[in-house]
Amino acid sequence: MSTLDFTPLDFTPPRVDRPIDAAAILARMPPGAASKGVILHSALDSVLVRPDLADWTGERILAEACGLEAMPGPFQNVPFRHYLDTLIF
Repeated sequence: MSTLDFTPLDFTPPRVDRPIDAAAILARMPPGAASKGVILHSALDSVLVRPDLADWTGERILAEACGLEAMPGPFQNVPFRHYLDTLIF
């Protein structure tokens, strides 16, 4: 087998016909799972467009959603749970 040979990966398309079970995702997540602040910022951007939160700041949303007191930097490690908590806020 040459170094260019590969086995195709099995791919299952995402299910969009049922809700996402965030609790199940969190239960299977390894301890210490993290992402970068830029990922959390993208989640925050999707929440900030909600009309019911028009007068909220990003800092307030993060404080309410996941208990962060300050906005993380884009390359700072952030617990992945904060990302999910912000998305489902």
